[in-house]
Amino acid sequence: MSGIKYTKERKVKLIYFAGILGLILLFPPRARCATGACVSGDCQNGTGKFVYADGSWLEGGFKDGKANGAVAYHAAGGFEYRGSYKNGVRSGQGTTTWPDGDYFTGNFENDQREGFGTFYHKDGKIVQQGRYSQGKFVEPESSSANAAAVKASAPPRRRPRLKRQARMGM
Repeated sequence: MSGIKYTKERKVKLIYFAGILGLILLFPPRARCATGACVSGDCQNGTGKFVYADGSWLEGGFKDGKANGAVAYHAAGGFEYRGSYKNGVRSGQGTTTWPDGDYFTGNFENDQREGFGTFYHKDGKIVQQGRYSQGKFVEPESSSANAAAVKASAPPRRRPRLKRQARMGM
């Protein structure tokens, strides 16, 4: 039976390689620049701003290093969320805005639309209004106390200033 002959030099290289591999497996690299960094405030237990490596940022309350309470999140691609977070995920009342200007205002649980909410087109027209479950629209609801409450909490859309108002300093 002929086997592979290991020279002393080859054995040293194998042991060195196995040692490096073992260290990487035991202590995987977690470079701060790969995930992001806290650029202001206290992103552990307080209020701060955390910027991710891709340019996305999250600003608001933090507890145990996770977003908690009132938070604003802006993704590098233009997606935005303003509202409540709990343990690092969207939970409670909030508004999600997509890059094309469409937006959803309503309730979230475990990072998904849950309960009553309204999906708006960018021009402010209602696309869907009703109950959501696990992120999916399940039941229309057009006239209820919930609908009025959610519409009242929708983010105000800025009206363009007229040239005359701009000249007059209004």
